[in-house]
Amino acid sequence: MKKIIFALFVFMLFFSCKSISQKMEESFKPSFISANIVLKFIFYIRAETIVPDAFFVQNLNTFKVYQLKTDPENILYYDNLPLGEYRFAYWTGTYSVNKTKIKMFGYANYKFSITETGYFNLGNFRYKCDIDSLVVAPTLIEVVQTARNEPKFLHYRSILLKEESPVDKTELYPTFFYGFAEDLDRHQGETERYLNKAMVFEENLIYSYLKEIDEYYKKNGLDFALILIDKYLNKTQNINFLAKKAKIFYKEQKFLEAEKLFLELLKKDPNSGEYYSYLGEKYFKENDLEKARINLFRAISLRTKDSSTYDLYASILFNENHLEAAKLLSDYSLEFEKDNLTFLKTNLKISEKLGDKKQIEKLTKKIESLHN
Repeated sequence: MKKIIFALFVFMLFFSCKSISQKMEESFKPSFISANIVLKFIFYIRAETIVPDAFFVQNLNTFKVYQLKTDPENILYYDNLPLGEYRFAYWTGTYSVNKTKIKMFGYANYKFSITETGYFNLGNFRYKCDIDSLVVAPTLIEVVQTARNEPKFLHYRSILLKEESPVDKTELYPTFFYGFAEDLDRHQGETERYLNKAMVFEENLIYSYLKEIDEYYKKNGLDFALILIDKYLNKTQNINFLAKKAKIFYKEQKFLEAEKLFLELLKKDPNSGEYYSYLGEKYFKENDLEKARINLFRAISLRTKDSSTYDLYASILFNENHLEAAKLLSDYSLEFEKDNLTFLKTNLKISEKLGDKKQIEKLTKKIESLHN
């Protein structure tokens, strides 16, 4: 019995020493929805077949880049790729000409969308190019949908790769043309520099457009902002502009329009905690606590950066008398905004019910100082 009591004491001591973030990781485990993908990249430079050094796809919401792995048969794959819309693709490759070692970076302007969990085959992607005076010139780009014959890939379903527009019609083209090549005997690192620059190019461009929309909305109001959003949405087809429209509708208290768009966005990208946050807050305001609970919990599982989500869910748990979990979420909301009066008051009422006199005194002083 003494051993059991000692073990419990050690566990409680260990848990109490953990940071709030560590406790959140244990109590509300991340829950991202993912899928597995495969493709065959058939890469020729002149008549020589090249195995890529690295091959990447990029999420069009978060702009996070994922490097695919290569199996022994030179099939590219990625397991547990988060669902969403992706840009396809960037790659590097190395080859030799007359004992001169050349490294190149290339890219294509295709897109694919994964909206459900499962196993998906992107087909065969054929890319052939010439390199003359270190200038990349593609001579063949095509995608062929095909079943993988390898037994381990037989259950993979085909998924459509869609070319958005030819590379020379993209915003990337004026800066990167069709790619970049370097003589490794003379220079090293330029290919990687171009690759890294290309990977953040679209992100920086989209965010500059979003900033312009915010400024335009502030000066000219809703109707003019919506015109600008539609302009950039048609130009880029990027999901962030649809999200911007939903957020502006929400700010304007056009909740039905906002809800419709957020539900549409979640079909495209079910891993965005932010969309669930907005929906959860809407349902909470409408006192639809069942829907609020579902959406707020999903937002937390996806690690939303919206601090109000944690405070609202803490309030729901408080009313259901789940005090320890409510306190953890309330503490976590204050990690985002330590001087938020609403969050402090939520924390205070939880502390009062828990009988935490030290915390009650601390919070009371803090709230009084902010009121003054």
